[in-house]
Amino acid sequence: MPRFRRAGQEVIIEGLAGTGGTSVSGTSTVFTLPVGYRPDDGYAFPSITSTGASRQLNVFATGLVQFTSLPAGAVSYISLNCRFSLI
Repeated sequence: MPRFRRAGQEVIIEGLAGTGGTSVSGTSTVFTLPVGYRPDDGYAFPSITSTGASRQLNVFATGLVQFTSLPAGAVSYISLNCRFSLI
């Protein structure tokens, strides 16, 4: 289960986003960060799927946390492990 927390002026996102083996492709929204946890600018981070494929995790200034470049086909989970500064 994905989670996020603040440590001072830093936001930490971690955990696994499960898909239940559902076929996914393209872009998938994981969750939206609340106000106070959102970056001023967007960030892109590398992430790994259950099949070992590397994908991109985006965190937008709107708070949207999204995976892009997802392969077509079943994926059990995608890892989330990133941090960014609010300063």
